[in-house]
Amino acid sequence: EGAVRHAKAHVRGLFEHLTVAAGTVEISAESFSEVVSQGDLISFRADRPHSYRVIEGPVRLVSVHEYPQRANA
Repeated sequence: EGAVRHAKAHVRGLFEHLTVAAGTVEISAESFSEVVSQGDLISFRADRPHSYRVIEGPVRLVSVHEYPQRANA
């Protein structure tokens, strides 16, 4: 509890989709801060610095990164 992980910005246009499998975590970025718990799903733009702070642990997350489509694809 109280552990924090700071993540750098990912590639431009990337969205991160997180499902909380266990525990409670606060997800924060410049424009938002949200507390999510087991069973919750959160999606956000991860092309900006963001962080994860454990509120109640242990925390287990399933993370899916949605990369932007290339302009010439």
